[in-house]
Amino acid sequence: MSAGNSEFTPEFFDESSRAWMQNKKRIGESMVYRCDYLVTADRPCKNSAKMPTGISPRRCKIHINKEPKSISKNGC
Repeated sequence: MSAGNSEFTPEFFDESSRAWMQNKKRIGESMVYRCDYLVTADRPCKNSAKMPTGISPRRCKIHINKEPKSISKNGC
């Protein structure tokens, strides 16, 4: 290993892969984005998202027209 590649360890690639997979899910042999709508403060929607057009958010067909919720941690 050359001196310039010391930061590219197996742990680095494992962490990068986990971060990349956070907003995706596997459908068959391909990957799709997950809907980014928050159902509750700690639970995002689990549906597949439609691909965004322009600057629209990645949302499933159920949440495509809903505004983001303002969810506070204290229930107010």
